[in-house]
Amino acid sequence: MKLKRIYIPVIIVLIASNFYFTQAQNLPNAIQKADSLWQANDIEAAYFLYDRIWFFADPKTQQKIAHNYINAAFKSEQYNRSLYLINTLKNWSEPNFGSDQKLLEVATHFNLENWEDCLNSVDHYLADSLNELEANLYYFKLLCELKLGQHDSVQNTVQQLKKFANLSKQKELDSILFNYQNAQFVSIKKAQIGSLILPGLGQLYQKNYSNAANAFILNGSLMGAFLITAHFYNWPQAALFWVYYIPHYYLGNAKSSKDLAIEKNKKTNESIYQSFQKWNPN
Repeated sequence: MKLKRIYIPVIIVLIASNFYFTQAQNLPNAIQKADSLWQANDIEAAYFLYDRIWFFADPKTQQKIAHNYINAAFKSEQYNRSLYLINTLKNWSEPNFGSDQKLLEVATHFNLENWEDCLNSVDHYLADSLNELEANLYYFKLLCELKLGQHDSVQNTVQQLKKFANLSKQKELDSILFNYQNAQFVSIKKAQIGSLILPGLGQLYQKNYSNAANAFILNGSLMGAFLITAHFYNWPQAALFWVYYIPHYYLGNAKSSKDLAIEKNKKTNESIYQSFQKWNPN
């Protein structure tokens, strides 16, 4: 019984070692096939083969396939894997981390919606970047600032971007910036306070006339019904009516006005964001 306990792990280790050795022996052919798939633009197949090679490869072989593997991971939308590989590449002593990899790192953070990490990477690389890379870095910086609502920084970033654009693109960017600066954002506080003062007033402030009319008519009718009930001294029924009316309709109307304002601002901001995103520095 004791011999079996010893033999079974030994056999498993021998089989695993033999499998690993066989895979290692086949690496040159696998790399050649993966490179062929990559050149043929068969991204998914190339990614999965590079992933398998990476597991069995020594550090020297990993460095050989690193750039194609990272790009294949990124184009396959395996962003977390792409980020892991980028960090691995940065930790190697040899200077393998060039402009393309820097931009890929920023784009990976952006696609993962790591807006703050995206901005930090941009700021880190801007100090020693070349013009083409710098233009792309400022482009991602602008998009991240818009996502984070850093409106005070947007204009400055746009001015930096204009340095890398031709006259036509500068005019296009100025037009987008003008629309951004003159966008009709709604004051959420005013919308909510207006609805508390008079139901429907917050919606009217947002030029949402149908909701304003509904809120005014509904709340007005309920208030009238309460006053009539109270007038005839049916105080228990009036009190019950009031307890039900206040949270469900009066305060609910104020919340609805606030939600409408938030949604309207979100749509306005998204529209402007799309305009900036379609503009390209190159």
